[in-house]
Formats: sequence, structure tokens, C-alpha cells
Amino acid sequence: MKVTFLIDCEYVGQICDKLRRDFAHLLQRPIDQADLPLWIECALRDAYGETMNPESETQVYLFHQFDAQGFAPFVPASYTDELDGKAFRGSAGEVMFAACAVDPKLGTKETILCETLQTLLQHDDAANVLLAVDMNAYGKRIKSILAEQASQSVTLLSLDTRVSQAFRTEQIGFSLLAALHISSEEIAQAST
Repeated sequence: MKVTFLIDCEYVGQICDKLRRDFAHLLQRPIDQADLPLWIECALRDAYGETMNPESETQVYLFHQFDAQGFAPFVPASYTDELDGKAFRGSAGEVMFAACAVDPKLGTKETILCETLQTLLQHDDAANVLLAVDMNAYGKRIKSILAEQASQSVTLLSLDTRVSQAFRTEQIGFSLLAALHISSEEIAQAST
């Protein structure tokens, strides 16, 4: 299976930071930075289940602000030294990273990311697309693009998992909690 994963890094980073703060308070312990490879693998499994296997290939595009040095609060984080052009192989196959710094002279992150998505969906070999993007900020444009390309398999990772005609949704929080090494057992124990 081949997957293309488009990530708005500031959006995902904000969600992850909020989870770290909230669960540090609930669990009464510091929460370390999230394990990026683990998050990617968990997100892929949430979206595609057992169809992800050691032979699968995923291309991850990390869209980030032009001046951002790293994908906080994740490890590894440095776009230039640790992520761009790098890859890892895990239980969900090979995962390759491309860091995409959005130069404000060329357009907004919304414009660049949406144009990338539109171009990607015009190719037959982009059958499986996974998105972690800010639907509150530019969801209308994403939905419009996806409505035009209904033949593609698109899954959105989001905190809001309302049903859509144009794409499937999966809860982003579960994969992020796994990457933060927070188990459901620990949450249940802290809640009692």
C-alpha cells in the first residue's frame, strides 16, 4: 500500500502541546515530547488498519512556517537535520519525510498545502491520502478540492470526526496519546 500524508505542523503541534499540558495535569507527571515515528505509525494504523504492513510506503510532507526550525513538540524535530530527506522502516512499512517550509513570498500555508493536495489528487497513483490539517482555518477549501476528486481515498485526522461525503475522518487524539506514551490504563487509573 502507498500513502501520502500531508501534515500542517503548527496545527498538529498545537494539539499535541495541549494534550501534553492537559494530561500532565491529570496524570500528575511531566509528559515528554511525542515520538514522531510512533505517531506516524499509529496514525497510519488508525486510518488504514491492517492494510499497512512492512511492505507499505508512506511519503510524509511536513508543511511548516518558513522560520520554524523544528516540529515541536516531537522527537526527532529538526526539519533540516533530522527529518527532511530521512526515512525509517517500521511495522507500517517505510516512511519518508520531506520538510516543506512555506515561504510567505510564495503564498500562505493554506494556499501551498491546498495546491499540493489538488495536484496530488490529480494523479492516479495517489490513491491513499492522509491529512492532518486545520479544517477550522481552511476546511472549506479542502472540502471543495476533495469534492472534485471523489475517486480518491482520503482520510482526515482531526479532533472533530463528523461524517463527510468527501472523506473519512479518524480521531487524531488517540495516535498522539500513544506517541506521548500515555496509555488508556494510566488515564483510567488517574480518573478513579
